[in-house]
Amino acid sequence: SMAVTRNGYEPNNLTIKAGVPVRWKIDGAWAAGCTSIMTIPSLNISEPLNKGETIISFTAPNKGTVAFMCSMGMVRGSFTVL
Repeated sequence: SMAVTRNGYEPNNLTIKAGVPVRWKIDGAWAAGCTSIMTIPSLNISEPLNKGETIISFTAPNKGTVAFMCSMGMVRGSFTVL
C-alpha cells in the first residue's frame, strides 16, 4: 500500500518478489495534476488514480529495481524486486 500525499509518495520504495502477482493499493486522496496518473514505464503501465483507493495489478518479471512515477516523471518512487 502507498499514499499520494502533499510531499509525494509515502512510502516511495516498496519491496516485492519477482514473478509474484502484485495488487498495489494506492490512496489517491491528494492526487492532483500530474500525480493523478501513475506510470510504471518499464512495465508499460499508466493508470489514472481515483481520489479514494486505486488498485494496480502487475507482475515484475525480474529481480532489480522498477521505477514508478507521475505522468510527468517529477514525483518518483521504486520497487525493489527480490
